Amino acid sequence: MRPDHLRFLEKLLNTPSPSGFEQPAQRVVRTRMAEKADTIDADIHGNLICAINPDGKPRVMLAAHVDQIGLMVTHVDEQGFAFARAIGGLDPALLPGSRVSVHTRKGATSGVIGHCPERLRGPTQKDSKSSFRDLAFRDLAIDIGAKSRSDAMRKLAIGDTVTFALGAEMLGDRLLTGPGLDNKAGIAVITEAARKLSRQRPNCAIFAVSTVQEEIGSRGAMTAAYAIKPDVAICVDVTDAVDVPDVDRRTAGEVSLGHGPSIVVGANANARVGELLRSAARAKKIPVQPEAQPECSPSDADALQISRAGIAIGIVGIPCRYMHTAVETVDLKDVDRATDLLVEFCRKLRPGSSFHPR
Repeated sequence: MRPDHLRFLEKLLNTPSPSGFEQPAQRVVRTRMAEKADTIDADIHGNLICAINPDGKPRVMLAAHVDQIGLMVTHVDEQGFAFARAIGGLDPALLPGSRVSVHTRKGATSGVIGHCPERLRGPTQKDSKSSFRDLAFRDLAIDIGAKSRSDAMRKLAIGDTVTFALGAEMLGDRLLTGPGLDNKAGIAVITEAARKLSRQRPNCAIFAVSTVQEEIGSRGAMTAAYAIKPDVAICVDVTDAVDVPDVDRRTAGEVSLGHGPSIVVGANANARVGELLRSAARAKKIPVQPEAQPECSPSDADALQISRAGIAIGIVGIPCRYMHTAVETVDLKDVDRATDLLVEFCRKLRPGSSFHPR
């Protein structure tokens, strides 16, 4: 990954964007695309739409969601501990011992999520909380170092958002780990692809869309696609890598880090678009992995597919370990390969390209 591309991704990972509160990250994306896009527009939901050659044919939407999972403060007790509920799919069992940031109007406040050690619990508590798997969000207190409720309320407010402590670091030479790679890795792919295509001026129109609110129902993708009216859309998101202990590959599949992006096969993925993506991969000798999705895709693809009279969808996955945790991990080489795949796919499109199944 080029140094400026990596710096952009790292800046995104250091910028909070829980679902519904994505605008700080969208400003980072806007700055990155300012000199390359022909137009940049933001809609009422906060989607950021960066257009390259907007009058070209066919109309191609490259979609990746910028929002991340998080929490929202719902209560502060008399001792000054904050309690919160999840934004998106967050497992409470993963939270004890986490460092977090509370994002307030005054800036970020550091906190930790502790949990009462078993040796300090009474008999009733031991029976009802036998393991972290039994935890609910009401059992988890955020400690910001406040002395009382009034002290805490000077530092935060009900409705403030909470993320894992932001930032990223390298594991070895190629693996990047940190919260928010779902799906800021995808944002890095579509923005870099759009930047490269801005120099090549393809026949097609490119709309690189940093979508919002995917983690709570793909609302941004739904409305952005309705407005753009694309002929074809490529949804780029992270996908579960199974190359970790205890995964049952009989049901989880075979996608692994470092073997290239995945190309999804399933009802949400247009068969013709899949063929064109695999053809683009062969043309540029880009390694790709097949990914079976017999159910609806857990991404923006489902919403994109049924916009208006229907859109031809391709789904490109970036293998990611430990999704929806503080240590999401991707291989930067897979990010680069996904970028190259999108560029080659768009380069090969011509006016009149058909995406109808055959």
